[in-house]
Amino acid sequence: MDLIDKNIKKVNSNPLLRVFTQSELISLEGEPGNFKAVIKVKAKNKKMIRKNFNIGAIVLATGCQNFFPEEKYRIELSSQVITISKLEKLLNCKEDLKSINTVCFINGIVNDDQRLKGDKLLLQALGLINKYQIQVYILCKNVYVAENGLEELYQQAREKGIVFLKYEDKKPEILLGKEDKKIKVLFIDELLVKDNVHYKEGEIIIPCDLLVLEEEIIPASGADKLSEMLQINCDDEGFYQQRNISLQPIFTNRKGIYTVGSCGGLKNINRTLDDCAMVSLEVYDLLKEKVIKYNLDRAVVDNDKCTLCLTCLRTCPHKAIQLENDAEPNQIKIAVNPLACESCGICVSCCPASAISLPGYENEQVTSEIAD
Repeated sequence: MDLIDKNIKKVNSNPLLRVFTQSELISLEGEPGNFKAVIKVKAKNKKMIRKNFNIGAIVLATGCQNFFPEEKYRIELSSQVITISKLEKLLNCKEDLKSINTVCFINGIVNDDQRLKGDKLLLQALGLINKYQIQVYILCKNVYVAENGLEELYQQAREKGIVFLKYEDKKPEILLGKEDKKIKVLFIDELLVKDNVHYKEGEIIIPCDLLVLEEEIIPASGADKLSEMLQINCDDEGFYQQRNISLQPIFTNRKGIYTVGSCGGLKNINRTLDDCAMVSLEVYDLLKEKVIKYNLDRAVVDNDKCTLCLTCLRTCPHKAIQLENDAEPNQIKIAVNPLACESCGICVSCCPASAISLPGYENEQVTSEIAD
């Protein structure tokens, strides 16, 4: 939090930066280096007004949000059952947890593939032990350490006495004691017997004063609306361009529009700072000469052949195909924006009228290469 507060002060005090809070992007048109944005901002009289801006590049940093899937745990949150984000707030606010002797974390029920949550989980578990000497149990399907510093944190946790317990496909059951009102976690692990853990016929029961559950990480509110407005792709979970091996993590399908941080999937602070450094270099490289250069091997439309079926407009992943007014009155034609086109050739292969071509990849040239 200190790092965030420090950088907020730097941004607000920099005369070259204009910050608009409580604002909303209404529309966006144009191409890299010359985007035209309409933004709704709050005026001095506290009324919302619309302002037009010419923008060279766009960086999305909308982040993500936590969602507690109550139906997956079949239990409601309470003073004894809280989420990881709630525990983080308690630790940051220096809440007194001295009355708690045992804490149990359950990880992997919501989504076993969200690996970076292990960073936050291990830090909180270590905080409970170091500050309050609380016994900590962590129930998980797998322990992922494929991130900078995670393996070291895991080793520290083991050395401090944190107990890691592995469960398989059957989810742990959460029980509430009728007499002592204490939370108990029941799961099956036939190979493990530990002190202070009651073992009976393959079932292990962990009584705890506080149960900490993981949350589902979902895109920020309004991310779907924003992606539609900007015409950028999302993955199945709604995050911007996550896990795309063809484009680097900060890139979207549209040139000049970038992402940083968890709006492209869960990332820790180190990976977010790496994204920021990469985006800074890319934006500088794009705009440094005030003139954007592009190769001449961009798609070319033969409007005499074009039947305006709009197949290219629908299939272009980079939104480089546009409708333009022809010189003749009331006539529309297809045009390729050379700044947005990436010469991928998708429009060429999809055009049913063979009205689009790529220089250097004409049918005769390709046929000649194959014949040779």
